[in-house]
Amino acid sequence: MRLARGADAMSGSTNAGEAFDLTATREAKDSTYAGIVRLVEEAQASKAPMSRLADRWSLGFLAVTVSIAFAAWWVTGDPIRAVAVLVVATPCPLILAVPVALVAGLSRAAHFGVLIKGAGPLETMARIRTLILDKTGTLTDGRPQIVSIDSHDGMAENDILRIAA
Repeated sequence: MRLARGADAMSGSTNAGEAFDLTATREAKDSTYAGIVRLVEEAQASKAPMSRLADRWSLGFLAVTVSIAFAAWWVTGDPIRAVAVLVVATPCPLILAVPVALVAGLSRAAHFGVLIKGAGPLETMARIRTLILDKTGTLTDGRPQIVSIDSHDGMAENDILRIAA
């Protein structure tokens, strides 16, 4: 695509012709790429409902765990029993595992070019059973191809393809 003199060029554009002068009119922080990075950072900083639930119940869970550990020690007279209760019922996995799993999911999706706008939507996506996409061009790479045909009502793949065509 040839641009007219004075036209805007998108960042990341490739010059396939002769040399020309380019004047930057916007800062890097205003680029689409910087916006994507900001979205990913905001998503990683957001709290999912499961993280909020873990945060809300972790202190209470810790208090109950310590109480049970002291009761085990008091009843048996063996401090090893208290330590065993603390090791088995520690709330650390509850407090740490949820945020780590969510950030890992957001980072992994971003690595493949999928932007998820927060931990909440990522958690909600776990309940998706049907996904319907429209053709807006945002999910294609310019070479349309059929990846799969999935029939959930017993129709033959050729029939589905014929109807779609």
